[in-house]
Amino acid sequence: QVAALEGNLAETAQKYSGEMEQLQAAIGKMEDHLSQLRLDMQRTKTDYDHLLRIKQNLEMEIATYRRLLEGEETVKEVLPPKKEPDVRTRKIV
Repeated sequence: QVAALEGNLAETAQKYSGEMEQLQAAIGKMEDHLSQLRLDMQRTKTDYDHLLRIKQNLEMEIATYRRLLEGEETVKEVLPPKKEPDVRTRKIV
């Protein structure tokens, strides 16, 4: 009976050893995949930060042009109308 139990124990150990190897392999693949996802996420964040800086710079440039255009309109409205030059004549007698 001890031999049967030892055989059963050996079978069980072998079975779980195989399952453990499969699980270790699956964990290894998942860790590799996770590392790749982290790299992709970092690249995406870097791209996002770069695009955000470009967007902010463009928004500032647009705001500058808008102020310049509004300033030109204001200048046009504020300028007094052109006067005809005063012409004086003298009559000598």
